[in-house]
Parts: sequence; C-alpha cells; structure tokens
Amino acid sequence: MYFTDEAKKLWIKDDTVGLRTNDSILYTLNVNDGAQPFRVALVWSDPPGPMRGAIVLVNDLNLTVIDPDGNEFKGNVYSGGQSVIGGSHDSLNVEECVRRNIPQTGIWTIKIKAKNIPRGPQPYALAVTGGLALTNIAEEIILRKSAHSQLVTALPNPAKSSITFYFELNQTRLITLKIYDCSGRAAGNLVNRVFY
Repeated sequence: MYFTDEAKKLWIKDDTVGLRTNDSILYTLNVNDGAQPFRVALVWSDPPGPMRGAIVLVNDLNLTVIDPDGNEFKGNVYSGGQSVIGGSHDSLNVEECVRRNIPQTGIWTIKIKAKNIPRGPQPYALAVTGGLALTNIAEEIILRKSAHSQLVTALPNPAKSSITFYFELNQTRLITLKIYDCSGRAAGNLVNRVFY
C-alpha cells in the first residue's frame, strides 16, 4: 500500500484466468525513480504434489525481470541482498522474487513463462513496488496452447493465397495480435483491437 504523495508506488496484477504450458506473458513498467528499491513478487497456489516426493511443485512458473539495458534477473537468484544476473530458474517454490536496490530508470519488462503446467491453467498474482510511473503499463500475452484463446479452426483461402484463422477468447481484452510466418518473421499485426 502507498499514499498519493509517497515516492514508492505499488502495482498489482491478479490473473484469475492463468497460463498453460509454454504460454508467456510480458508486462512493461516505467521506473522513473531509481532511489526507490524495485521489487517484483510472483506467487501462485499450486495443486497438491506427491506425498513424500523430493520435489512437490506441480505447476512451474518462471519469473524473469529485464532491465532497460536488456540484463535478465531470474526469480530467487540473489547475492549481496539483491538479484543478480545468471543462475537458474527456481523449480521448487511458488514464490519467486526479484529485487534491485538502486534500479536503473527506464522501461523494465517482467516476463512470466509457464514452464510446465500439467494441471492447469495456472492463475497467479504479481506485485511490484518501486519508483513507478503508474501509467501506460503494457501487457503482452504470448499464446501457444492457452487459457486466454482457443484456435477453433484454420481454413485455407485459395482466392487470397492465405489462411483464415477463427479463434475464441474467454475474456474481453484490448490486445495487439501479432502474426509470424514459419521462419519467425513478423507478417503483420492488429494493434489495440478489442476482441470478444
């Protein structure tokens, strides 16, 4: 929590729809005050794991936070009281955190990747504190097999030498739809369209 005149701000995201295996979601936030520690916390409620198992985590989400220079900080990789570059993603806990004590100002990207969700989709909550500008926070969903959309059918269109995709969203969203060809090149996009 914070008061209006405080330098430290709080931003939260409670995603009740969740992610499936290989889905990713990106959030971009503007850190405009480097004097405030920047903290990101990802948490989720995991289904019950095997009794007496060496690893009881069932659904595995991975947190990566990227600074304005492109340096990546993985959740729960700390040294000297703050997050450091390198290390491995945490595959044991349902809480993953990143902290930078004196963050660089500029645009930071928060990435959540659903590494393995055998019992999903997996909802999650995200909390961010720091010297944040709480406007123009962007969200980009990278969908493969997803809780947010379902590819109903894809039909060739011989008249246009194209394929028409029909899909459903189970939640109304203002989104940018990006289309890539098989080589990974951007083929086009629809920006800020409301899909139902």
